[in-house]
Amino acid sequence: MAAVASSGPKPQIKQNLADSAIKEIVKLDTFRGKFVPRDFIESISAKQIVQARANPQEFDPKPFIRNFESGVEELLRLKRKVQNKIEDLEDQAAASELARRRKLVEINEAFDDVQTAFEALDSRLGEVGNTAIRIGEQLETIDKQRTRAMEAKDLIQYFLEFNGGGSSRLETLRASGHEGEYKAAIIGKRLNAIAKEVDIPGTESARSNIEKFCEELEKSILEQFDSAYRRGDRDWMHRCAKTLLDFNGGASCVQAYVNQHDFFINRSMVPDEDPEAGASDTDPEKVFLAPDAGLLQLYADIEKTCKEEWEVIFVVFENAVAVMQQFVQRIFAQLVS
Repeated sequence: MAAVASSGPKPQIKQNLADSAIKEIVKLDTFRGKFVPRDFIESISAKQIVQARANPQEFDPKPFIRNFESGVEELLRLKRKVQNKIEDLEDQAAASELARRRKLVEINEAFDDVQTAFEALDSRLGEVGNTAIRIGEQLETIDKQRTRAMEAKDLIQYFLEFNGGGSSRLETLRASGHEGEYKAAIIGKRLNAIAKEVDIPGTESARSNIEKFCEELEKSILEQFDSAYRRGDRDWMHRCAKTLLDFNGGASCVQAYVNQHDFFINRSMVPDEDPEAGASDTDPEKVFLAPDAGLLQLYADIEKTCKEEWEVIFVVFENAVAVMQQFVQRIFAQLVS
């Protein structure tokens, strides 16, 4: 009885060992990579095949059946494990997707807030810019008014100085250089206009002194223009011409330029009239005569002179077209006379 009792647990031990071997085979790593079903089946029954070949006897399928049943159970267990893992991963993926969508909603809301803030800021900047423009315009207007007030104050002081018989301030400005002379000319022009408009007793001296100053100033500038003309200094001629143009229209400067030109001084270029030329006009059988050589030469000289003088006039005078027009009129006026 003792021998029977001691041999009873051996089949259970063998079965546990077989189950342990099955677990080593039926695991998740087995199905990773390239899986071959035939190799898998052979690995499960490999031990039973070896034992059957070692002990040749009548084939007993029960060990194989029990082995495969253990394999099926282990496959089902592994399937449940994998399924549970899949479900866990799906839950995690769903939770991550939900969190991602919530995050996207939050980001969109934050973007909308930023866009709204940007639009508000842009609108505010536009308002600030408009305000700055208005302030700038007001400051510019105030600055112009201040400048005019200062100029008016200076004009009053200059006027009172002329009325007192002096003009030292304006003479000092005039002697400071070309820019100073130009400013003195503009101030003299304004003072002359004021003197003609103001009819206040006691200001007669100012009127006469201002007129005298303007005459002397114009004479001085004309002398400078004439000197620059003789030495061919076009830049200085331009300065003088511009000063006189803004001072009194520059008519005296244009007249001085035109009158002292060699073309008008030398009248010998005008050909004498042939007394016999007119007699043929009454002859019904008159013969066409070629133009006089002197007349042709005169026309050539006029064309040449106009081209040469335009180069000078264009550089010297601001109103070059008007000056050129007067120059040409002077040419034909002399020829007609």
